[in-house]
Amino acid sequence: MFEAVCFSAGIRWRILTATLTVLGPGREFWHQAAEILPFEMILRCLFRLDGLFDPLLRQQKVDRPVFIVAHPRSGTTFLHRLLTEAGDFVAFPARDIALPSPVARRLLGRLVEWRLRHTRLMFPKQVGHEVTLDSIEEEELLFTHTDNTQFLALLTPLAFSDWDFAPLVYGDEQSPAVQRRAIEFFRECLKRQIRRVGKSRVVAKLNYSIMRMRSLLAAFPDARVVYVVRSPLETIRSHLSLHRNMLNHQWMLDDLPSNRVRRYFQRRYRYDVELYRYMEDLIDQQVIPDSQLLVLPYERLRSAPSAAVREIADFADLSLSAAAWERIRAQDGWQTAYQPPHRHHALEDFGLTAEKVVRDLEFVFDKYGFPKEVDVPKEQVPVA
Repeated sequence: MFEAVCFSAGIRWRILTATLTVLGPGREFWHQAAEILPFEMILRCLFRLDGLFDPLLRQQKVDRPVFIVAHPRSGTTFLHRLLTEAGDFVAFPARDIALPSPVARRLLGRLVEWRLRHTRLMFPKQVGHEVTLDSIEEEELLFTHTDNTQFLALLTPLAFSDWDFAPLVYGDEQSPAVQRRAIEFFRECLKRQIRRVGKSRVVAKLNYSIMRMRSLLAAFPDARVVYVVRSPLETIRSHLSLHRNMLNHQWMLDDLPSNRVRRYFQRRYRYDVELYRYMEDLIDQQVIPDSQLLVLPYERLRSAPSAAVREIADFADLSLSAAAWERIRAQDGWQTAYQPPHRHHALEDFGLTAEKVVRDLEFVFDKYGFPKEVDVPKEQVPVA
Protein backbone atom coordinates (compact mmCIF):
# COMPACT_ATOMS: atom_id res chain seq x y z
CA MET A 1 0.00 0.00 0.00
CA PHE A 2 2.78 2.42 0.93
CA GLU A 3 4.54 1.79 -2.38
CA ALA A 4 1.33 2.51 -4.32
CA VAL A 5 0.76 5.75 -2.39
CA CYS A 6 4.34 6.80 -3.11
CA PHE A 7 3.80 6.10 -6.83
CA SER A 8 0.71 8.30 -6.85
CA ALA A 9 2.45 11.06 -4.91
CA GLY A 10 5.36 10.92 -7.32
CA ILE A 11 3.09 11.38 -10.32
CA ARG A 12 1.35 14.33 -8.69
CA TRP A 13 4.70 15.90 -7.87
CA ARG A 14 5.81 15.52 -11.47
CA ILE A 15 2.57 17.13 -12.68
CA LEU A 16 3.10 20.10 -10.37
CA THR A 17 6.73 20.40 -11.41
CA ALA A 18 5.86 20.30 -15.11
CA THR A 19 3.09 22.86 -14.61
CA LEU A 20 5.39 25.25 -12.78
CA THR A 21 8.22 24.79 -15.30
CA VAL A 22 6.15 25.19 -18.45
CA LEU A 23 3.28 27.46 -17.42
CA GLY A 24 4.67 29.21 -14.37
CA PRO A 25 3.03 29.85 -10.98
CA GLY A 26 -0.28 30.88 -12.46
CA ARG A 27 -3.84 29.69 -12.64
CA GLU A 28 -3.11 26.14 -13.83
CA PHE A 29 -0.52 25.56 -11.12
CA TRP A 30 -2.91 26.59 -8.37
CA HIS A 31 -5.68 24.56 -10.00
CA GLN A 32 -3.50 21.46 -9.73
CA ALA A 33 -2.12 22.24 -6.26
CA ALA A 34 -5.10 23.77 -4.46
CA GLU A 35 -8.07 22.18 -6.26
CA ILE A 36 -7.22 18.83 -7.83
CA LEU A 37 -5.02 17.50 -5.02
CA PRO A 38 -7.48 18.29 -2.18
CA PHE A 39 -10.40 17.03 -4.27
CA GLU A 40 -8.74 13.66 -4.87
CA MET A 41 -7.91 13.30 -1.18
CA ILE A 42 -11.50 14.08 -0.20
CA LEU A 43 -12.86 11.73 -2.87
CA ARG A 44 -10.76 8.82 -1.63
CA CYS A 45 -12.02 9.39 1.93
CA LEU A 46 -15.65 9.51 0.78
CA PHE A 47 -15.07 6.45 -1.42
CA ARG A 48 -14.29 4.45 1.71
CA LEU A 49 -17.58 5.51 3.27
CA ASP A 50 -19.74 4.09 0.48
CA GLY A 51 -19.87 0.65 2.08
CA LEU A 52 -21.32 2.08 5.28
CA PHE A 53 -24.35 3.40 3.40
CA ASP A 54 -24.67 0.36 1.12
CA PRO A 55 -23.87 -2.81 3.09
CA LEU A 56 -24.50 -4.99 0.01
CA LEU A 57 -21.66 -3.29 -1.87
CA ARG A 58 -19.07 -5.65 -0.43
CA GLN A 59 -20.88 -8.70 -1.84
CA GLN A 60 -21.44 -7.20 -5.28
CA LYS A 61 -19.84 -9.22 -8.08
CA VAL A 62 -18.57 -8.03 -11.45
CA ASP A 63 -19.69 -10.81 -13.78
CA ARG A 64 -18.13 -11.32 -17.23
CA PRO A 65 -17.28 -7.69 -17.98
CA VAL A 66 -16.78 -6.78 -21.63
CA PHE A 67 -13.64 -4.75 -22.33
CA ILE A 68 -13.50 -2.87 -25.64
CA VAL A 69 -9.91 -2.16 -26.62
CA ALA A 70 -8.04 -0.89 -29.64
CA HIS A 71 -5.49 1.60 -30.72
CA PRO A 72 -7.20 4.96 -30.11
CA ARG A 73 -9.19 6.28 -33.10
CA SER A 74 -10.36 2.85 -34.16
CA GLY A 75 -14.06 3.53 -33.72
CA THR A 76 -14.21 2.38 -30.10
CA THR A 77 -16.07 5.44 -28.78
CA PHE A 78 -18.67 4.97 -31.50
CA LEU A 79 -18.97 1.27 -30.63
CA HIS A 80 -18.98 1.86 -26.88
CA ARG A 81 -21.76 4.43 -27.06
CA LEU A 82 -23.70 2.34 -29.57
CA LEU A 83 -23.76 -0.53 -27.09
CA THR A 84 -24.44 1.46 -23.93
CA GLU A 85 -26.46 4.60 -24.64
CA ALA A 86 -29.80 2.76 -24.45
CA GLY A 87 -29.01 1.92 -20.83
CA ASP A 88 -28.84 -1.86 -21.16
CA PHE A 89 -25.38 -2.15 -19.58
CA VAL A 90 -23.20 -0.52 -16.98
CA ALA A 91 -21.31 2.47 -18.35
CA PHE A 92 -20.10 5.83 -17.06
CA PRO A 93 -21.19 9.28 -18.18
CA ALA A 94 -18.54 11.94 -17.59
CA ARG A 95 -20.16 13.15 -14.37
CA ASP A 96 -19.92 9.64 -12.86
CA ILE A 97 -16.28 9.29 -13.88
CA ALA A 98 -15.55 12.53 -12.05
CA LEU A 99 -17.45 11.30 -8.98
CA PRO A 100 -17.50 7.48 -8.88
CA SER A 101 -18.44 7.50 -5.17
CA PRO A 102 -22.19 7.60 -4.36
CA VAL A 103 -21.49 9.44 -1.10
CA ALA A 104 -19.36 11.98 -2.95
CA ARG A 105 -22.12 12.49 -5.52
CA ARG A 106 -24.61 13.30 -2.78
CA LEU A 107 -22.29 15.75 -1.06
CA LEU A 108 -20.36 17.28 -3.95
CA GLY A 109 -22.37 16.50 -7.09
CA ARG A 110 -23.75 19.96 -7.84
CA LEU A 111 -20.50 21.72 -7.00
CA VAL A 112 -18.39 19.40 -9.15
CA GLU A 113 -20.80 19.56 -12.09
CA TRP A 114 -20.77 23.35 -11.93
CA ARG A 115 -16.97 23.30 -11.85
CA LEU A 116 -16.73 20.87 -14.75
CA ARG A 117 -18.91 23.11 -16.90
CA HIS A 118 -16.32 25.83 -16.45
CA THR A 119 -13.20 23.80 -17.21
CA ARG A 120 -11.36 23.14 -20.45
CA LEU A 121 -12.02 19.41 -20.03
CA MET A 122 -15.49 19.76 -21.54
CA PHE A 123 -14.26 19.42 -25.12
CA PRO A 124 -16.29 20.65 -28.12
CA LYS A 125 -16.82 18.31 -31.05
CA GLN A 126 -14.47 20.41 -33.21
CA VAL A 127 -11.58 19.07 -31.13
CA GLY A 128 -12.34 15.55 -32.36
CA HIS A 129 -13.95 14.07 -29.26
CA GLU A 130 -16.88 15.89 -27.73
CA VAL A 131 -17.18 15.61 -23.96
CA THR A 132 -20.26 16.71 -22.03
CA LEU A 133 -21.42 15.86 -18.53
CA ASP A 134 -23.89 13.35 -19.97
CA SER A 135 -21.70 11.78 -22.67
CA ILE A 136 -20.64 8.18 -22.10
CA GLU A 137 -16.89 8.26 -21.64
CA GLU A 138 -14.22 5.62 -21.50
CA GLU A 139 -13.69 3.89 -18.20
CA GLU A 140 -9.93 4.22 -18.60
CA LEU A 141 -10.44 7.71 -17.17
CA LEU A 142 -11.33 6.17 -13.80
CA PHE A 143 -7.63 5.41 -13.39
CA THR A 144 -6.94 9.15 -13.18
CA HIS A 145 -8.16 8.89 -9.58
CA THR A 146 -5.23 6.58 -8.84
CA ASP A 147 -2.79 8.68 -10.90
CA ASN A 148 -2.16 5.67 -13.07
CA THR A 149 -3.10 6.20 -16.72
CA GLN A 150 -1.56 7.68 -19.83
CA PHE A 151 -4.44 10.15 -19.88
CA LEU A 152 -2.58 12.19 -17.29
CA ALA A 153 -0.04 13.05 -19.99
CA LEU A 154 -2.84 14.54 -22.05
CA LEU A 155 -5.06 16.18 -19.44
CA THR A 156 -2.29 17.86 -17.45
CA PRO A 157 0.95 19.70 -18.35
CA LEU A 158 2.76 16.41 -17.73
CA ALA A 159 2.75 16.17 -21.52
CA PHE A 160 5.51 18.79 -21.60
CA SER A 161 7.58 17.45 -18.73
CA ASP A 162 11.24 16.51 -19.03
CA TRP A 163 10.18 13.23 -17.43
CA ASP A 164 9.18 10.48 -19.83
CA PHE A 165 5.79 9.11 -18.73
CA ALA A 166 6.73 5.48 -19.52
CA PRO A 167 5.74 4.24 -16.01
CA LEU A 168 2.17 5.26 -16.83
CA VAL A 169 2.29 3.39 -20.14
CA TYR A 170 3.57 -0.05 -19.18
CA GLY A 171 0.95 -1.01 -16.62
CA ASP A 172 1.84 -4.69 -16.57
CA GLU A 173 5.42 -3.79 -15.65
CA GLN A 174 4.47 -1.78 -12.58
CA SER A 175 5.11 -3.22 -9.14
CA PRO A 176 2.44 -5.61 -7.83
CA ALA A 177 1.36 -3.07 -5.19
CA VAL A 178 0.85 -0.31 -7.77
CA GLN A 179 -1.02 -2.63 -10.13
CA ARG A 180 -3.20 -3.93 -7.33
CA ARG A 181 -4.20 -0.47 -6.11
CA ALA A 182 -5.25 0.61 -9.60
CA ILE A 183 -7.15 -2.56 -10.46
CA GLU A 184 -8.92 -2.79 -7.11
CA PHE A 185 -10.04 0.84 -7.34
CA PHE A 186 -11.34 0.12 -10.85
CA ARG A 187 -13.22 -2.94 -9.60
CA GLU A 188 -14.76 -0.92 -6.78
CA CYS A 189 -15.89 1.74 -9.25
CA LEU A 190 -17.58 -0.93 -11.37
CA LYS A 191 -19.33 -2.39 -8.33
CA ARG A 192 -20.66 1.02 -7.32
CA GLN A 193 -21.92 1.73 -10.83
CA ILE A 194 -23.62 -1.67 -11.02
CA ARG A 195 -25.46 -0.80 -7.84
CA ARG A 196 -26.26 2.67 -9.14
CA VAL A 197 -27.76 1.75 -12.52
CA GLY A 198 -29.23 -1.62 -11.57
CA LYS A 199 -27.67 -3.53 -14.48
CA SER A 200 -25.49 -6.60 -14.16
CA ARG A 201 -23.14 -6.49 -17.17
CA VAL A 202 -20.34 -3.99 -17.64
CA VAL A 203 -19.27 -2.79 -21.09
CA ALA A 204 -16.10 -0.74 -20.64
CA LYS A 205 -13.82 1.02 -23.08
CA LEU A 206 -10.17 0.66 -22.02
CA ASN A 207 -7.84 1.39 -24.93
CA TYR A 208 -4.73 2.34 -22.97
CA SER A 209 -5.32 -0.59 -20.62
CA ILE A 210 -4.12 -2.90 -23.35
CA MET A 211 -0.81 -2.26 -21.62
CA ARG A 212 -2.20 -3.62 -18.32
CA MET A 213 -4.19 -6.47 -19.86
CA ARG A 214 -2.37 -9.17 -17.89
CA SER A 215 -3.32 -7.42 -14.65
CA LEU A 216 -6.91 -6.96 -15.81
CA LEU A 217 -7.33 -10.60 -16.76
CA ALA A 218 -5.85 -11.73 -13.46
CA ALA A 219 -8.49 -9.64 -11.66
CA PHE A 220 -11.33 -10.44 -14.09
CA PRO A 221 -10.60 -13.95 -15.39
CA ASP A 222 -14.06 -14.24 -16.97
CA ALA A 223 -13.78 -10.99 -18.95
CA ARG A 224 -14.59 -10.83 -22.66
CA VAL A 225 -12.27 -8.70 -24.80
CA VAL A 226 -13.36 -7.06 -28.05
CA TYR A 227 -10.35 -5.84 -30.02
CA VAL A 228 -11.15 -3.43 -32.86
CA VAL A 229 -8.25 -3.30 -35.28
CA ARG A 230 -7.73 -0.53 -37.82
CA SER A 231 -4.89 0.47 -40.12
CA PRO A 232 -2.09 2.37 -38.33
CA LEU A 233 -1.95 4.79 -41.27
CA GLU A 234 -5.42 5.92 -40.24
CA THR A 235 -5.29 5.63 -36.46
CA ILE A 236 -1.93 7.25 -35.76
CA ARG A 237 -2.55 10.32 -37.87
CA SER A 238 -5.98 10.72 -36.30
CA HIS A 239 -4.72 10.08 -32.76
CA LEU A 240 -1.88 12.60 -32.98
CA SER A 241 -4.27 15.14 -34.49
CA LEU A 242 -6.74 14.61 -31.65
CA HIS A 243 -4.02 15.15 -29.06
CA ARG A 244 -2.81 18.30 -30.80
CA ASN A 245 -6.36 19.65 -30.86
CA MET A 246 -7.02 18.75 -27.22
CA LEU A 247 -3.75 20.18 -25.96
CA ASN A 248 -4.26 23.32 -28.00
CA HIS A 249 -7.79 23.68 -26.59
CA GLN A 250 -6.38 23.54 -23.08
CA TRP A 251 -3.17 25.56 -23.31
CA MET A 252 -2.65 27.09 -26.77
CA LEU A 253 0.36 25.23 -28.12
CA ASP A 254 1.74 28.26 -29.93
CA ASP A 255 2.40 29.81 -26.52
CA LEU A 256 4.49 26.85 -25.32
CA PRO A 257 8.12 25.95 -26.08
CA SER A 258 8.10 24.19 -29.44
CA ASN A 259 10.76 21.67 -28.40
CA ARG A 260 8.55 20.45 -25.55
CA VAL A 261 5.53 20.11 -27.81
CA ARG A 262 7.56 18.27 -30.43
CA ARG A 263 9.01 15.93 -27.81
CA TYR A 264 5.54 15.00 -26.55
CA PHE A 265 4.42 13.89 -30.01
CA GLN A 266 7.61 11.89 -30.46
CA ARG A 267 6.83 10.07 -27.23
CA ARG A 268 3.18 9.68 -28.14
CA TYR A 269 4.07 8.08 -31.47
CA ARG A 270 6.53 5.70 -29.81
CA TYR A 271 3.89 4.52 -27.35
CA ASP A 272 1.29 4.21 -30.10
CA VAL A 273 3.61 1.77 -31.83
CA GLU A 274 4.17 -0.05 -28.55
CA LEU A 275 0.42 -0.40 -27.98
CA TYR A 276 -0.03 -2.19 -31.30
CA ARG A 277 2.95 -4.40 -30.59
CA TYR A 278 1.84 -5.28 -27.07
CA MET A 279 -1.65 -6.28 -28.16
CA GLU A 280 -0.29 -8.52 -30.89
CA ASP A 281 2.08 -10.12 -28.38
CA LEU A 282 -0.88 -10.82 -26.07
CA ILE A 283 -2.71 -12.49 -28.96
CA ASP A 284 0.29 -14.48 -30.17
CA GLN A 285 1.07 -15.70 -26.66
CA GLN A 286 -2.63 -16.49 -26.06
CA VAL A 287 -2.62 -14.44 -22.87
CA ILE A 288 -6.25 -13.77 -23.75
CA PRO A 289 -7.90 -17.17 -24.29
CA ASP A 290 -9.38 -17.57 -27.76
CA SER A 291 -12.82 -18.10 -26.26
CA GLN A 292 -12.60 -14.70 -24.57
CA LEU A 293 -11.27 -12.65 -27.50
CA LEU A 294 -13.11 -11.24 -30.50
CA VAL A 295 -11.03 -9.45 -33.12
CA LEU A 296 -13.27 -7.02 -35.01
CA PRO A 297 -11.88 -5.33 -38.13
CA TYR A 298 -12.73 -1.65 -38.24
CA GLU A 299 -14.09 -1.95 -41.76
CA ARG A 300 -16.69 -4.43 -40.54
CA LEU A 301 -17.81 -1.94 -37.88
CA ARG A 302 -17.84 0.90 -40.39
CA SER A 303 -19.77 -0.85 -43.12
CA ALA A 304 -22.38 -2.66 -41.01
CA PRO A 305 -22.58 -1.51 -37.37
CA SER A 306 -25.65 -3.60 -36.58
CA ALA A 307 -24.00 -6.80 -37.85
CA ALA A 308 -20.88 -6.00 -35.82
CA VAL A 309 -22.94 -5.46 -32.68
CA ARG A 310 -24.79 -8.71 -33.32
CA GLU A 311 -21.46 -10.49 -33.51
CA ILE A 312 -20.34 -8.91 -30.23
CA ALA A 313 -23.64 -9.71 -28.53
CA ASP A 314 -23.39 -13.37 -29.54
CA PHE A 315 -19.73 -13.57 -28.52
CA ALA A 316 -20.20 -11.95 -25.09
CA ASP A 317 -23.73 -13.20 -24.40
CA LEU A 318 -25.13 -9.68 -24.21
CA SER A 319 -28.87 -9.11 -24.27
CA LEU A 320 -29.86 -5.83 -25.93
CA SER A 321 -33.26 -4.21 -25.67
CA ALA A 322 -35.53 -3.37 -28.60
CA ALA A 323 -34.72 0.32 -28.03
CA ALA A 324 -31.00 -0.43 -28.33
CA TRP A 325 -31.45 -2.37 -31.56
CA GLU A 326 -33.50 0.46 -33.02
CA ARG A 327 -30.67 2.91 -32.32
CA ILE A 328 -28.09 0.49 -33.67
CA ARG A 329 -29.92 -0.28 -36.92
CA ALA A 330 -30.33 3.45 -37.52
CA GLN A 331 -26.55 3.71 -37.87
CA ASP A 332 -26.38 1.42 -40.89
CA GLY A 333 -27.88 3.98 -43.21
CA TRP A 334 -25.72 7.04 -42.60
CA GLN A 335 -22.21 5.83 -41.72
CA THR A 336 -20.78 6.03 -45.22
CA ALA A 337 -21.84 9.67 -45.46
CA TYR A 338 -20.22 10.73 -42.17
CA GLN A 339 -17.72 13.57 -42.34
CA PRO A 340 -15.78 14.55 -39.20
CA PRO A 341 -16.15 18.16 -37.97
CA HIS A 342 -12.50 18.31 -36.91
CA ARG A 343 -9.29 18.74 -38.89
CA HIS A 344 -6.72 15.99 -39.23
CA HIS A 345 -3.11 17.07 -39.49
CA ALA A 346 -0.71 15.40 -41.90
CA LEU A 347 1.80 12.88 -40.56
CA GLU A 348 4.51 15.26 -41.69
CA ASP A 349 3.24 17.83 -39.18
CA PHE A 350 4.49 15.45 -36.48
CA GLY A 351 7.82 14.67 -38.12
CA LEU A 352 6.53 11.38 -39.51
CA THR A 353 5.91 9.83 -42.90
CA ALA A 354 3.63 7.05 -44.05
CA GLU A 355 6.70 5.04 -44.98
CA LYS A 356 7.97 5.20 -41.40
CA VAL A 357 4.63 4.13 -39.97
CA VAL A 358 4.50 1.16 -42.36
CA ARG A 359 8.08 0.25 -41.54
CA ASP A 360 7.59 0.45 -37.77
CA LEU A 361 4.32 -1.49 -37.84
CA GLU A 362 4.79 -3.75 -40.84
CA PHE A 363 3.77 -6.79 -38.77
CA VAL A 364 0.31 -5.25 -38.30
CA PHE A 365 -0.09 -4.41 -41.99
CA ASP A 366 0.97 -7.91 -42.99
CA LYS A 367 -1.20 -9.73 -40.46
CA TYR A 368 -4.43 -7.86 -41.25
CA GLY A 369 -3.80 -7.09 -44.90
CA PHE A 370 -3.95 -3.31 -44.53
CA PRO A 371 -2.87 -1.34 -47.62
CA LYS A 372 0.59 0.18 -47.35
CA GLU A 373 -0.11 3.04 -49.72
CA VAL A 374 0.65 6.60 -48.65
CA ASP A 375 -2.84 7.95 -49.34
CA VAL A 376 -5.09 7.76 -46.29
CA PRO A 377 -8.84 7.34 -46.95
CA LYS A 378 -11.30 9.84 -45.57
CA GLU A 379 -12.89 9.20 -42.21
CA GLN A 380 -16.27 7.54 -42.54
CA VAL A 381 -17.44 6.95 -38.97
CA PRO A 382 -16.98 8.78 -35.69
CA VAL A 383 -13.63 7.44 -34.49
CA ALA A 384 -13.00 9.17 -31.18
